[in-house]
Amino acid sequence: MEQISASCYMLKHPDKVLAYIGVGQVVSAEEGETCSYQDALQKAEAAGDDPSAMQRAYKKYLRDRTTTSLLE
Repeated sequence: MEQISASCYMLKHPDKVLAYIGVGQVVSAEEGETCSYQDALQKAEAAGDDPSAMQRAYKKYLRDRTTTSLLE
């Protein structure tokens, strides 16, 4: 996500950035988050863990797709 933040900063403040070299493969952050969630859910269930907190957090994230909502 840092690449996205840096890119947004550059676009808003071109007078403050001479150059930026970003290395990353963010194609679809939304799709990446969905795949990560599904993988984590599958691993939790396979380990016999209770995934209810993870499921609640993901539902909250779907309502507010921001980095901040992931940290709560």
